[in-house]
Amino acid sequence: MTSSHEPLAALLVIALAATLTGCSGKGAAPASPPVRSSASTTTTVPTSPANSSARAQLTVNGHTHVISGSVNCTAQAADPTGTPPRGNLAISASDETASVAMSWLSNSASPLTALTFSYKVDGGDYMMPYYPQPPNIEATTQGNTYSVKGTPPVLPPGESTLTTNLPVEIHVTCP
Repeated sequence: MTSSHEPLAALLVIALAATLTGCSGKGAAPASPPVRSSASTTTTVPTSPANSSARAQLTVNGHTHVISGSVNCTAQAADPTGTPPRGNLAISASDETASVAMSWLSNSASPLTALTFSYKVDGGDYMMPYYPQPPNIEATTQGNTYSVKGTPPVLPPGESTLTTNLPVEIHVTCP
């Protein structure tokens, strides 16, 4: 990564870590009490794509990468109007080339409450900083597969300004 991207990369890592920490329930109390006191509101199911049907794929501007790391799908207490907004499902996957984190609100007309990703290609890194309720996307679900398609704000390799003219597709299948 070039030095001009280091502050942005650091911000992306901090935002992603904060999002995932907040979503995991570790180190913080839930934003709202559980609906049923006899059941836990947080369930993490990490799965390796190599040994199950769980998988994640990211395509940015025609570059496609199947993420080889684990897919994590975590049920959590939803707070779609919170700061940051949070759905009832946190979805993440990463490896040394790409990472994706989404917050999903089931049974909603606008199910994607937040998105962030990074993707290293030969020419540099595509990044989407943590973005609550990102514009220019279509978010759908079919069974355990969650898909995002559109032109959300993306920072292209070597650029310092977000653009909304690069096609992005994300498909994640939870275990």
